[in-house]
Amino acid sequence: MSLTNKLKLQTEPTCLLGQRVQLRIPEGSWVDGHHEGGLMGVEVDNLREQRVGTDYGPSRLIMLAEDTMLLAGGGLESMRQRLLDGVTRGYGVTFEELPDAPEGGLLMGTLSQAPEREALPLLVLWLEHPDGTLLKLNWFVNAEAVIQWRDWLEVASAMARSATAGDRSIQREARVVTLDWCHTPAVELDLLPDFVLSADRGHDFVVHRLDELRSLDGFGASLGVYLGQHPAPHVSRMSPRPELEEVAGSLMGQQMSWIRYELEGCVKMEAIEPLEHARVMMHAFATGADDEDCRRVARMVEGLRAAG
Repeated sequence: MSLTNKLKLQTEPTCLLGQRVQLRIPEGSWVDGHHEGGLMGVEVDNLREQRVGTDYGPSRLIMLAEDTMLLAGGGLESMRQRLLDGVTRGYGVTFEELPDAPEGGLLMGTLSQAPEREALPLLVLWLEHPDGTLLKLNWFVNAEAVIQWRDWLEVASAMARSATAGDRSIQREARVVTLDWCHTPAVELDLLPDFVLSADRGHDFVVHRLDELRSLDGFGASLGVYLGQHPAPHVSRMSPRPELEEVAGSLMGQQMSWIRYELEGCVKMEAIEPLEHARVMMHAFATGADDEDCRRVARMVEGLRAAG
């Protein structure tokens, strides 16, 4: 009896990524709300990533759902070859388009095994959401599942073909958002249009992430705001250290300084400052395509104010 008969899909779909996508998963599967890294580790926001696991003996199938922050632009049809090439290049194994993709989706799989690695890529589904953004669902198996490779591909394909876009659309308008520290409101920020807010949480800190939606070939600026008691500049861990430049700025009516440097073709700025009203340290780090782009993002930090 094949695995598709033993691992029957649930009748009702399971919603993932905060109602961004839904699909039927095998009975007995587990759903991860976030990725945990231990007491001092980080919980990755389940609005960005979420996992579904299916075990059968020592074999395991993992489905990783991702909100990619990519705009569909002209639609999947116009992006088909670039997406296929990107997956093949990223996983180091040839993928090919598979038939019977769900509506608004592009399904691609590999019939060959990837080089030795802990998680072996099996299947990828790109799904266009009605709000014009792309979702990506990735299926992997462990080494113990290789002996039943095609069976697991059938299970993954059945899951993929049940997938549909969920009800929640990404908010793209400019708005005021509140950044918290350990679930206590700390500061308010004026979020720029087309930026998406999420948060990674540790035991005694939080990293708020603001990622800009982008086209497949475009650049998406980003901003991170760490709130906690033990900030550490990213540049201090780099070797060799890039050339640094001090850039003047302001925060809550007071002068402050950014450290600017270039890395991998991008311009980066970061600053560590106390938020005395909230009794917490802030580490802000911005990334832009050039100086003007990076300053545009950094100004969101300079406009911070105490929360309500």
